[in-house]
Amino acid sequence: MNPLNDTILEVMQELRNDFVVDGEHGEYNIDTGEITLQNDYISGEWVAIVGSKLNDGVYMVKVGDRSHILTDGESNVTVTHDESFEGSVYRLRLPRLLISVCKDIQSYNPSDIVSERVDGDYSVTFATGKNGKPLTWQEKFSGELDQWRNQFHVSEVLR
Repeated sequence: MNPLNDTILEVMQELRNDFVVDGEHGEYNIDTGEITLQNDYISGEWVAIVGSKLNDGVYMVKVGDRSHILTDGESNVTVTHDESFEGSVYRLRLPRLLISVCKDIQSYNPSDIVSERVDGDYSVTFATGKNGKPLTWQEKFSGELDQWRNQFHVSEVLR
């Protein structure tokens, strides 16, 4: 299973929606999962890092004593590599419902079997699309995700 932050990034790319509120540009240093940011953030906010060599992606922020700790959003484990870079950090406003759907996507297994009891026997059915193949997460969750879908991609965050 992918970490939540990776699933969120993949969903954002699928939706062509960056959910960007504001951003900052400058020189940054990530050391053991900690980064010093210019703007004020509160624990639980999400950010996107762009312009690094090793850490481009989406992270949940935990506010530390003098810096911000970047986590995967689930286990509060830092998932970064130490590096210095010049780039951008964007504050994201991810709806709670979107994060909930991302968690459902994380646990979705297209080959899960739905069983029903019919006349004392079991009837086995796979969730399949028009092509007869198991539904992808994009197909399975499209109805829930469509409210955030953009027709065009307009920002640099997810490029």
